[in-house]
Amino acid sequence: MTYQGAMSAQNTNKNFNNPTIDPLAGNEVEVTRNGQAFKLSVSAYIIKLKDETADFFARDINVQNANPSDIFSYRPRDQWLVFSQYLNDTNFFDSLSKEEMVNIESTLQQITEGLDSLTQTGINLFGGVKTQLDSYEAQLELASSSVALNYFSDKFLTGDIKEGFDQLTKQCSLFNAVVIV
Repeated sequence: MTYQGAMSAQNTNKNFNNPTIDPLAGNEVEVTRNGQAFKLSVSAYIIKLKDETADFFARDINVQNANPSDIFSYRPRDQWLVFSQYLNDTNFFDSLSKEEMVNIESTLQQITEGLDSLTQTGINLFGGVKTQLDSYEAQLELASSSVALNYFSDKFLTGDIKEGFDQLTKQCSLFNAVVIV
């Protein structure tokens, strides 16, 4: 689970999944932006950093103890990333501007951040709520987040993408209901 958001995934797909990037390491590449030419050096360090980042996420205690049948157990401190990755994998973000993509991801992050606070171990890349909620607050947060996710789905999604997102919302609710008890 090294997914870090749609913007990061798009940049990764453009750069790191290109089989020709390794031979470019150490070379200069000329690019043009807004009519201005630039020379960029492709660093072997960037390629190494990509591999080290993947190892870092693999060592997360939540990933090591995850339930393979529950996707949310891999990212209990950044549950919005599960929804974002689903939307990214279904090409939902492809027709959106970068600003729209950032707004959607920010909305998903805000919807799930209270639930993210229920887990206090492991990597927390984007968490906002630092204090763990008590059981009553957590129950209210679960109900609120579920309604907000359903509203998001009704407002922005259609067809198969909506159906899959709604299934994820149910899985999210089940995962967090167990954590709360």
